[in-house]
Amino acid sequence: MKDTVKAIGMAALVGGCFGLVGHALMLAFAMTPAYTEGATMPLVLISLGLIGAVLFLCGIYPKLEEIGGMGAILPFSGLSSAIAGMTFGSGKAQGSAGKGIAAPLVHIFLKAIVPALVVCCAIAAVMKFAGFGGVNAAPYPPAGVAVTMLGPPNGPEGPPAGIPVGIEPISFLWSFISVAVISAVVQAVFMLRTFKMGTFFLGLIVLGGILTPFGIMKMAVQFGGGGVEMLIIDAGEAMVATFYALLSGHPVPFLSLLGVIVFIFILGIGAGLIKLAMDARKGQASED
Repeated sequence: MKDTVKAIGMAALVGGCFGLVGHALMLAFAMTPAYTEGATMPLVLISLGLIGAVLFLCGIYPKLEEIGGMGAILPFSGLSSAIAGMTFGSGKAQGSAGKGIAAPLVHIFLKAIVPALVVCCAIAAVMKFAGFGGVNAAPYPPAGVAVTMLGPPNGPEGPPAGIPVGIEPISFLWSFISVAVISAVVQAVFMLRTFKMGTFFLGLIVLGGILTPFGIMKMAVQFGGGGVEMLIIDAGEAMVATFYALLSGHPVPFLSLLGVIVFIFILGIGAGLIKLAMDARKGQASED
């Protein structure tokens, strides 16, 4: 029981810290021209992917995952680190970066990302053509937090081009608390039953998509700001919202999201291959 409570507490602590990082990145990019061009969130997610890949190469991210569990795995940095780990692990098992190294990566892409995308697109189609639920298009602040709107929304349909940013210190507190709570809950569920990584990512993304038309993800983002938006679960909302925008005649957000996902995979694969090369060089040096 003590170990369970400790694991959940550490997941909350590590996840909350990543929530602060996500919110800080969103605020930083919101102060640039990327905000009005609708590129803030893609840049935040790409930055998190880079953080995950670099920390994996330094051997830090695997330790964060050991300490913080879901708190380190739920952010997009966890996705790039997981892909890097799978690439590195497959390469070690194969003895080289041969054909066998692609098998687990193809598995997680086909068994998790593609099915999640299909389900979320179907949800968006139902929302659009059956009038079920709705996609938030107007600026909304984290609860009780003053917000500076640094750019205009796209229009009446689809996600906003600019993301409302809470600039008061309390907005960071909300990000920390929101991500900490989500990480703790997911950690508790994960400890009840061990899931394969592909199944785990699929379930989280689909859950985010299912919660979107009921406004639950919107409420989570209202409280957590950039901290919540950088979680894997919010990828489901992003898929629904951007495909909804595509159906409304705005394809750029959806294509940007696909580009971010592909880039995260490329980052992870590259980090895994570099780690393999570093490991091989280290082994050769020790033999000499």
